[in-house]
Amino acid sequence: MINKNQKANNATTQNFLKIATIEDGFVILKDGGVRLILMCTPLNFALKSETEQNAIIAEYQNFLNALEFPIQILIQSKTVDLTSYLQQLEERRLAAQNPLLERQILDYMEFIRKLVQIANIVDKKFFIIISWQNPVTETKGFLAKFRAASNQKIPLDETKFQEAKRDLTEKAKVVASALASMGIQAVQLNTKELIELFYQTYNPELSLSQKLIDPQSLTSTYISREK
Repeated sequence: MINKNQKANNATTQNFLKIATIEDGFVILKDGGVRLILMCTPLNFALKSETEQNAIIAEYQNFLNALEFPIQILIQSKTVDLTSYLQQLEERRLAAQNPLLERQILDYMEFIRKLVQIANIVDKKFFIIISWQNPVTETKGFLAKFRAASNQKIPLDETKFQEAKRDLTEKAKVVASALASMGIQAVQLNTKELIELFYQTYNPELSLSQKLIDPQSLTSTYISREK
């Protein structure tokens, strides 16, 4: 039997986060605020000519100067895990009928292993976060913060949520259009992608070895993990 003290120790991670829920590709915070997150394709600036680089810088300056609302830029870096890729190569090697092809795959696998040991291969992802704040919490800032800190969710009714979605969607279009002029594609993360993003962010090491069976499980009381 689980006693009360043990139950208290099993407090869920969600209790310590500012996120109340994720719905329709939007992050709803406990203080009633809503966030939209765009994932942006990387741009290999170093390979551009000087003329192209100057043009991109000018476009970026114009983009920042023209913004009428705040944004946050997030760069997430993590070491690339090639375990699954090596497993796929091993399966192809075992299925190869040609001894020469099998040898080539084996050599290539050895090359990949040595490369990982020598070089620190890092995958970088770029995100832009756009905010919408509930007018109720803006006028009652201290109370909102106190309630959010004590894990009391401030309700966000459907009317306000739809208002937030419209506002954030329009702002996202402005940002995506400006970035497109620089050759950068910006796509809004859906609910599944947002859940996976936060899971990987709060569990950088664990997420490499233990994948979520169902990303929606992050909204449940306790999270199940792949064994």
